[in-house]
Amino acid sequence: MIDRTSQSRTHGRDLGFVPGVIVDEAVPLALAAELADLAGSGSASDRTGINNHTMNAFEGWTGTGWSANYFDSAAAAESLAVEKWTALARQLVADVAGIASVVPARSRSGHDFAPAVVRETKAGINWHFDWAHLEYPGTELDLGRDSQQWSVITYLNTPQNGELEVADWKPADTGAHPRESYPLDETLFSSAERVRIQPAMGRTAIVSSQYAHRVHPTSTPRRFITMFVAVGSDGHAISFG
Repeated sequence: MIDRTSQSRTHGRDLGFVPGVIVDEAVPLALAAELADLAGSGSASDRTGINNHTMNAFEGWTGTGWSANYFDSAAAAESLAVEKWTALARQLVADVAGIASVVPARSRSGHDFAPAVVRETKAGINWHFDWAHLEYPGTELDLGRDSQQWSVITYLNTPQNGELEVADWKPADTGAHPRESYPLDETLFSSAERVRIQPAMGRTAIVSSQYAHRVHPTSTPRRFITMFVAVGSDGHAISFG
């Protein structure tokens, strides 16, 4: 649990003008190393080029539903290390977002979404934002136009470069969003303030993912684990990978 009055214990740092916090000691390094061993164990996404240890929701989404093999892929990739990290990550988001709890997302047919995804890549990813209400409208992950969303990222190694850059730009309402969440036209927020988060093994970033962000490339593989949390206006929150 993040105690914002005891910065020395968790070394939590507010991002400032962009909602979020960085915590350097939230995840034991032994767990980070165990998760790092899963990196590279899956195939490269044909949509992002990132090597994922299991298919994530973005890959499984067809535009009208979830692909037939998505939930099978998620079930086959079950891992005790991922479960341990996910429990920690859900608590971190609950603390940062000021909500009671976060529960795993499940499909209407009772299947579990991937809880989190271990990823490896040298490539960057262009400006985008993550919001289930736009990306998966009308689905189990869509908690309404007044919902918020958080991204949780724990770095599993310390590569050179590879910064997560977040811009203080967010459309005023749903109708102002571009039709697609990726890629964004940077001229929309060229004058916005920005913050950069350097990757370091064990460092965890909890960031409001409705804000525009991008990731810079690295010369060596960057390993990390990610989870998204959608929060409805009633405080109900679900997590998925």
